[in-house]
Amino acid sequence: MVIVQYQNRPTNQTLNQKQRKNSGNNFFLRRIEENFRKITVKNIGEAFYEVLIFYLRNEAKKPPFEILLEDPASFYISLRRLLGVRGAKVYLKLIIKELMVEKNSQMGSAKINIRTGKIISMIRQGRKVEVRKVLVELLQ
Repeated sequence: MVIVQYQNRPTNQTLNQKQRKNSGNNFFLRRIEENFRKITVKNIGEAFYEVLIFYLRNEAKKPPFEILLEDPASFYISLRRLLGVRGAKVYLKLIIKELMVEKNSQMGSAKINIRTGKIISMIRQGRKVEVRKVLVELLQ
């Protein structure tokens, strides 16, 4: 019995891998939050951003951008409850287009070639892997 418990204990190497993964995720979450904040404040205003984040955090009891990565459909549903169907789409379109403009200006002739509507659709459908992949590409 003691041997089984010992074998199931994580090794230092396993713990270090988890810590690296968590620090990478935390960095990515901060990048997402910084960009959402920057774009929202620039285009709509700081008060809107603060209300939005307050609402999203209280609704899900988790950080909103963690939800975006873990369960994109729930993130969209929360946005839709606050902003309505059209408002949620317009807000996400604003964020995505600004991220694309910024990324395309950094890339020069090699442009990101994906429609904002397609990305919004991936979020609405909860396609976690695809959403994460697009965000990684936009925020690199």
